[in-house]
Amino acid sequence: MIKEVKSLIRTSENRYAPEFISFRTLLDKHLTALAEKASVKHKWLFYHEIPLSFENISPYFNISETLSEEDKKEAARIIAKDGTAKLLIEDQNSVIHHLATLKLVVLRLYCLNTSKAACGRVLEKTEAMLY
Repeated sequence: MIKEVKSLIRTSENRYAPEFISFRTLLDKHLTALAEKASVKHKWLFYHEIPLSFENISPYFNISETLSEEDKKEAARIIAKDGTAKLLIEDQNSVIHHLATLKLVVLRLYCLNTSKAACGRVLEKTEAMLY
């Protein structure tokens, strides 16, 4: 892995950090130019975007429709003063509720060449093209 950029976003908005957008644009549109500037073969460079959710369920969906019976049994619950129980993710005051509205998107640039010099050139040229 040569470089990694992360962006924490709300699942409903898709507002990425400016650095993430710049890096994605560079990789989408200028990967060949990057390889040429770093004096490496274009086929050695590739990238991968990984979206990671903090929760498998969303606080905005009907939980009974989105969870299997087994998952419903294992889900964390809180008990109110009146004795009723509800899922922790449904509680507006829960950190879990707010984490479920976010996802972390990771964008990584890889180089198949194992030479430290080649990888260093790719990183150097990547940084120069970004800023």
